[in-house]
Amino acid sequence: AEVDAQELIRVLANACNRAMDGCVFGHFEGVTKMRFGNAFSGVFRVASVARPFYRMVKYEGREAFSPEEAFIVNLEEGRCLALSPLILWRYRERQAAGEEMCEGIDKYEEGKGYSYVVFGEQKSRYLSPEEDQELVTQLEEMRKSDCELGSYEGLKFTQREDW
Repeated sequence: AEVDAQELIRVLANACNRAMDGCVFGHFEGVTKMRFGNAFSGVFRVASVARPFYRMVKYEGREAFSPEEAFIVNLEEGRCLALSPLILWRYRERQAAGEEMCEGIDKYEEGKGYSYVVFGEQKSRYLSPEEDQELVTQLEEMRKSDCELGSYEGLKFTQREDW
């Protein structure tokens, strides 16, 4: 029997679109502990393909998120899914130059290790076992067995005009 690949892709794309309804992609910035409590606040930067390429929403919750981690977030439901170590936001390294870049895991090559590709640039870089030890460890664990990406609930997001 012949498979209609185009129809299969359409069905899969529509299912993904429904599953991601209400979700955005981006990263957290400036998350710090709030005074006299055990909650954190900061900003979630929503990435976009249209200028200005991002919008910001205020974040409050019990988690201290790193700006290098990428997330899929449902702002209304206050839930998020960590994409690290599969997708990274190289923020601090490029902040001085006013640039940011998003990278995704590309491949593993015996003797070379793991490489990440910069989205939109088609160039990749290999992780350094010394500098990127935590990432290498996480990826090794993922290769050994299925693991869960971090998911978080009970987060509060406020649109900028409400600040």
